[in-house]
Amino acid sequence: LCLGGCTGPGPRDCNSCQRLVTADNECVENCPSGTYQHLNRRCITLEECTAINLPRTVSNGMRYHSSSGRAAKKYVVFNGTCTDSCPPGYEFDATGKGCTPCTGGKCQKWCPGLNIENIAAAQVLRGCTHIEGSIEISIRTGKPKIVFDELEENLGSIEEIEFYLKVVRSIPIVNLKFLRNLTTIRGIHQLAVGGNSGFGDNYTLIVIENQNIQELWDLDSKPNFKILNGKIFFHHN
Repeated sequence: LCLGGCTGPGPRDCNSCQRLVTADNECVENCPSGTYQHLNRRCITLEECTAINLPRTVSNGMRYHSSSGRAAKKYVVFNGTCTDSCPPGYEFDATGKGCTPCTGGKCQKWCPGLNIENIAAAQVLRGCTHIEGSIEISIRTGKPKIVFDELEENLGSIEEIEFYLKVVRSIPIVNLKFLRNLTTIRGIHQLAVGGNSGFGDNYTLIVIENQNIQELWDLDSKPNFKILNGKIFFHHN
């Protein structure tokens, strides 16, 4: 169990451990019951694990609880380890401290809202199903077919937006059918449109100044689409 020598015959007498070390500085092959392997070198409790902040490179990414939609900013436990993410086929549970199998094998993926001004920005949301925030699309250039295909590939999994959807001055966009799985815009926070111009109400679906847009989507393909709060605003399309 020892590495680099020892000062006595017991597992607590090692200068360092080959495998894992407990809170009592005892070298072990496997972590004792009630503790979890962290960084392949020490055993910590659930409380210690879930108090560890995520590295900046991870916390700036997309780790959201499926049930609550709240951001997971701490480590979680899974299969005896303390880890910064759940493995494929699992998602963060409602407690935010562990992982649970995805329902029906389909994992929800909660992502922060985003202002999309180009295809590269849209690619950040690939695979996201729920948006905690708003989606604002303002793409000025590009061929309509290419832009549509890219938006469908990267935004086509979105099912729900918590705040609002805004499409403004997007010249290549002729319809919003790339949001093929969108069923709900909650309108938890809405956008005040117009300000001093006389509109000034709060809106949840805003489509303005898109000179080539011809339609939103085929409503027959979205029989259950709903906007839970706020109004719809169309202007200068």
